[in-house]
Amino acid sequence: MDKENTNCDLVHFSIIEPGGVQTNYATSSAVNIPSHPAYAAPDTPARILHAYVENPEARKNWAAPDAVASAMYEVASRPTEFPLRVPLGPDAWGMMKSEIKNIDEDLDKLKAFSQRVGHEDQLGSIDFLKRKD
Repeated sequence: MDKENTNCDLVHFSIIEPGGVQTNYATSSAVNIPSHPAYAAPDTPARILHAYVENPEARKNWAAPDAVASAMYEVASRPTEFPLRVPLGPDAWGMMKSEIKNIDEDLDKLKAFSQRVGHEDQLGSIDFLKRKD
């Protein structure tokens, strides 16, 4: 097999993570049922997200469906460099960056604890797995 055709034999996938999209998802297709008591308080994440989704002012800034579809097609059409996770929209990108920051802070707090298990040279043994940009 020649080098140019090697990617044809590989399966690539990406996790597409759109933010808000201007569809009827948050309006006419939504079915509201009573909240479980554990999630009924207005300051719980579920209620905060629900209030955001129901807010017409927030929805006016959501992405157009054709822009999301076009971006998805562009990602799927790449011959190489398939990103594992693809946030679509400034809101999705911002949420992902925020979550990465939180994960990084959590990892820093666990560093000493985590590194007590195993040998310090163990990290070097996985260099072949690290991304090379």
